[in-house]
Amino acid sequence: MELTLEELQVFLGLWIFMGICTLPSYNDYWTEPTRVPFEAEAMPLSRFKFIRSRLHLIDNQTIPEDNRDPLIKVRPLINHIKQKCNSLPQNSTTFSIDESMSPYKGMKAGPLRQYIKGKPHKWGFKAFMLTSSSGIVFDFIVYSGSRTFEVENVVEREGLGAGGNVVFHLCKTIQRPRISSVCFDNYFSSIPLICQLKEDLGLVSIGTIRLNRTKECPLPSDKALIKQGRGTSVVQSTFNGQVAVVKWVDNRVVNLAGSWCGINPQEVARRWDKSSKSKVSVPCPNIVSLYNQNMGGVDVFDMLMHLYKLPSRAKRWTTPMISFMIDLSLVNAYLLFRSDSRSKEEEENDEFSSKNFRLQVVQALLSTKIKRRVGRPTLEESLNSSTEKVVHRARNMQQPPDATRLDGINHMIVFEKKKGRCFMCKAFGLDGYTFAKCSKCNVKLCVLQHRNCFHDFHTADV
Repeated sequence: MELTLEELQVFLGLWIFMGICTLPSYNDYWTEPTRVPFEAEAMPLSRFKFIRSRLHLIDNQTIPEDNRDPLIKVRPLINHIKQKCNSLPQNSTTFSIDESMSPYKGMKAGPLRQYIKGKPHKWGFKAFMLTSSSGIVFDFIVYSGSRTFEVENVVEREGLGAGGNVVFHLCKTIQRPRISSVCFDNYFSSIPLICQLKEDLGLVSIGTIRLNRTKECPLPSDKALIKQGRGTSVVQSTFNGQVAVVKWVDNRVVNLAGSWCGINPQEVARRWDKSSKSKVSVPCPNIVSLYNQNMGGVDVFDMLMHLYKLPSRAKRWTTPMISFMIDLSLVNAYLLFRSDSRSKEEEENDEFSSKNFRLQVVQALLSTKIKRRVGRPTLEESLNSSTEKVVHRARNMQQPPDATRLDGINHMIVFEKKKGRCFMCKAFGLDGYTFAKCSKCNVKLCVLQHRNCFHDFHTADV
């Protein structure tokens, strides 16, 4: 059966909603006791599975035999999203470049699947992103192995290395480089990169830097600086004063380089002191303050994307990649929507939350399909109530019967070697983890001086 535009809109709306109210299986949205009425009525389960398993962006038979693009199956969507990001108005003049990961643990993606040690999701698709300090994505490059520069038309410049060429290519998207600045971490930064950004684009930059990339800049050793105490900083300028290299002692020695500023004017940072068990004032160079203020754009994007990420577990690698592009579009749309809010008070209002924004998108996509029926709630009413009902049902699926939970017999506290999520904290949206559990109910529960979930679970209505 041919896929219509209306069906595709309904499918996307259901898929986005599944990222807001997560359940163990797709079947649970159509079957009792976790059935979601407006989803089940919008599209049959068999049709949803059929579309998801056969979703293609190009005809595989048209792929040339000498194809060199590993992302060719999703290239039309990537190029479309990238074009829209490039055309966004850049109201900000501070940008950051970093890596973003979309989780994927399958084995069928070849060089597309990457590993990054410090990320929440260590295995997945890697993308280099240019964002504003608020998290809006203006340009990105999806890593596709050794052919990344070839398929992305990146012109390699001598002496910059792979990371430096990525930064220089992304910075070409900045619309007003001579009044803008960019931050990046030590994976990308080098002295030649900072100089070429300044000379060729007129763009100032800051980045943490590895000592083996400082062109033998005469800086004192880490050991000598640590002896002088916390807050000590030294600066050396290179290339006729165009680039400043700074060493600063915090919990450890931090190395930065940049053409944006140096160590002055110094500010004061509040840090925890173990000996006095209180926060103390530590001198902080200006370059460190500006880096900390403007580097977190990609982290903001990652946080918003993973809050309500579309479920993307699949054998085919194209499905997680498509969900990655949809999430990117939704986060960008939400941040643009929030930036256009009339006042800060409205922005802080719950109506402007990422969840409610996605629910409005779902409502718009499904409005063409679901009509008001006699005796049934409207889509808006169903959306407002179903979120809490489905999550409540999902949380209570493994709860012991009330007769067992409240009988007051043989409920003993036992401690396990592995820490787990507290049942009560999870039910009420708290971030509680514990080693303790009830031996009879087999449920992990906090036993703390300020929060006794074990007692509340066995005495209160849950």
